[in-house]
Amino acid sequence: RKEQIHKVTGLVDAATLEVDGEMKVTFLGVDIADEGAAGAYLRRYVLGKEVFLRFDDAVRPKGDVTPAYVYLKNRIFINTHLRRRCFA
Repeated sequence: RKEQIHKVTGLVDAATLEVDGEMKVTFLGVDIADEGAAGAYLRRYVLGKEVFLRFDDAVRPKGDVTPAYVYLKNRIFINTHLRRRCFA
């Protein structure tokens, strides 16, 4: 898939972003342990920001939610930040 910039338009929950007002994305390889802290982090640093998404073709979507690696436009890897901050 071609790398594109997307805008985070909402938070469905602490583990799921709404992107471009239509697609739901969850963090590939991350299980959220502290939903309150993770949600606060995502609202502060990710909501409204532009992101790149990388997909693993071996991992299938779960319903209408697609697992992805999420990077801010400046290449900060959000999946890793969630783990490092002990939210996951």
